[in-house]
Amino acid sequence: MRFSVRDVLKTMIISLTWIILLSIPTIIILADVTHALEFSLSIISIIVLSTVILSINKYMLRKNGLSWEALGFRRLNKQQLIKLAWQIPLLWFLMVATQVLFLMIYFGNDMQNLSSPQNGTASLNITIFTFFAALIAIAFVTPIIEEIIFRGGILEALSNKFSVPIAILISSILFVLAHPITLIMPGLIVAGLSLGYLYQKYNSIYAPLLHHMFINTINVLAVSSAALV
Repeated sequence: MRFSVRDVLKTMIISLTWIILLSIPTIIILADVTHALEFSLSIISIIVLSTVILSINKYMLRKNGLSWEALGFRRLNKQQLIKLAWQIPLLWFLMVATQVLFLMIYFGNDMQNLSSPQNGTASLNITIFTFFAALIAIAFVTPIIEEIIFRGGILEALSNKFSVPIAILISSILFVLAHPITLIMPGLIVAGLSLGYLYQKYNSIYAPLLHHMFINTINVLAVSSAALV
């Protein structure tokens, strides 16, 4: 027995409801605490991850008599890891190149304005606490949640109804729509397609998960570095 796209959507709605109900009191309680933003970000990340895992286990896996292997939790061997060591940076470069090309076409001669303090990250107040809170939330927790939902859940369910290329395309579109930031959509499209490709190629969620963590870690480091300049 397999889970359906309907099971995935139901699980997402239930998870989101619990996340909202648990996060609001957390923010209120920590509002007056020193480093409130960092503590809130870290605790909410734990709440989100725990809620998603528990919801998936109950409404997608146990309901259908499945284990976490059904979501792609299959170990990678040494040879696969060696291949990923060069494929992940290559796919990242392709994503960045696509994004840069789009920005060059979109902004034309105004590209230099993107690097000005008013439009950049120079005004952000990045502390060591903020950095590690962002690293945990963005580079670790977010990739786990999104890969479980979009690759292990949606892509896996779509693969039971459509051909692999169509399933990857649809899941990538949904991935982009979940990140509605117009200026980075070209990069997101390449990222979504590459994450889906890695999932199907290696038949394991760990492949796109490593790629996703790689992307987000570089993003956190880039933003933090720019803010300190």
